Amino acid sequence: NTEKKPSVDKGQTTAPHYNTTLQHLYFGWSRRVTGAGRGRVAQLISALPALTRLDVSGNGHPRTHLSDTTAMAMAEALPRLHTLKRLNLQSVSMEPAGF
Repeated sequence: NTEKKPSVDKGQTTAPHYNTTLQHLYFGWSRRVTGAGRGRVAQLISALPALTRLDVSGNGHPRTHLSDTTAMAMAEALPRLHTLKRLNLQSVSMEPAGF
């Protein structure tokens, strides 16, 4: 088989197809998800229009830090999530200049 598979850059965040059924997304309190990982999710959550619960809480002590860029990406996405009822940002810190 000579068919060549397209290469995938796993470090690049790309816009996903819309997921119209996912209602709950929990990855809070996960020590494996860093502030940068939460930033990538913040950039993509607007593609989840059915989302009702989003938990991006930190992993306790020390607090998980969100950069200004991540906080702004989340702030821009939230108004598009019309069905969102619960957002958990417990144990998350942000830049003093941001929020």
